[in-house]
Amino acid sequence: MIDIVLFSLKIDHRQPRTSQVYEALKAAILEVRLKPGTPISESRICRQSSVSRTPVREALIRLAQEQLIDVFPQHGSFVSLICATKVAEGHFVRQTLELAMLKKAAERWSKSNTEAAESLLALQRAHASSRNYACFYREDERFHHYIAEVADLRGVSRVIVDANTHLTRVRQLANPVEGHMEEALREHELILAALDARNTEKAVAVLTQHLDRVFKTVKRLMQLHAEYFDDGTRVGYVSAK
Repeated sequence: MIDIVLFSLKIDHRQPRTSQVYEALKAAILEVRLKPGTPISESRICRQSSVSRTPVREALIRLAQEQLIDVFPQHGSFVSLICATKVAEGHFVRQTLELAMLKKAAERWSKSNTEAAESLLALQRAHASSRNYACFYREDERFHHYIAEVADLRGVSRVIVDANTHLTRVRQLANPVEGHMEEALREHELILAALDARNTEKAVAVLTQHLDRVFKTVKRLMQLHAEYFDDGTRVGYVSAK
């Protein structure tokens, strides 16, 4: 069942309870503090969050609609397994939009942008060195979001995040794998060097390689954590009742 350390929530009674439970559970799922396949107890969430059953049920329905929770009649609810097909779909959205943003950002890139991006990479180096996976992921995301900011396409960056829940979990699982953070950081450094040199073609080539690495990552993770991935035999459903 849900571990209180993995899912904790202090309710602000001035704000909608459903949204607070939903956001807390979603963060725990995407950060893989709640592992794929973890059983979800509605009553236990109620006890841990001091929230009544209705907002908790509404939050779970919303997560099920986003395919982050699977509901099985007579068996219960579980954190959804990672679907490789959905990872590939998310990758397609991410690559298509990020490459377009990178090209636009390259047209605007300046030395001050290089300095700002380098400060983000410095934080990534520190977190990779200390093996702080959560903070490394946060700074990894900030680097990509910064490119969107330079391109003046912050909203597009949000679209990418929303389309990549299964890919997000893959990236979170991958950071503890030996050498993964270091390789991601090296590719970020190459992207920045190409942008600084005004070499858009090189930046696009490196970003493409960087994003395509997810397929190798999924293959490796399926060997290390086969129990976290959907083999196609589990089919849940969402009940609005």
